[in-house]
Amino acid sequence: MYQKTFFLSQAGEYDKALLVLEDVVSLLEKAMAVASPIKLGCSSPWLKDIIWTAEEDWGRPDNYIPNAEEERMLLIHDEEWTCYCIYPSTYYQMLTYRECTDCYTRHAKYLDPIRDDIRFRNLTERIRALIATKNQRE
Repeated sequence: MYQKTFFLSQAGEYDKALLVLEDVVSLLEKAMAVASPIKLGCSSPWLKDIIWTAEEDWGRPDNYIPNAEEERMLLIHDEEWTCYCIYPSTYYQMLTYRECTDCYTRHAKYLDPIRDDIRFRNLTERIRALIATKNQRE
């Protein structure tokens, strides 16, 4: 969904790009509000029998950030431990990096037209506010 922001911005659809980014940030805020494990169903008819659990956890987003601190994340997994890890810092980096350093930031240049927009800065600050590391707690 956040990639749609990149492509809308590239196409000159700046207001639409910012609306999509607002949805992404709101969804991320709701996800990071999970403090105790909750069960999630799946709306896909092919996956309707899979029950997911979403829970707070701490980990290192090593795939995205070299030498990362342990960061609060949302861990979403099924009974077989197929899982997804949601790190706010990953989204923050994807939106704020200006150079193409990896597959997650390869579209960074497309955001240049909206980077100075106050709405963009406010949205990225909302994401940054979700980043919590163990060092901050100690």
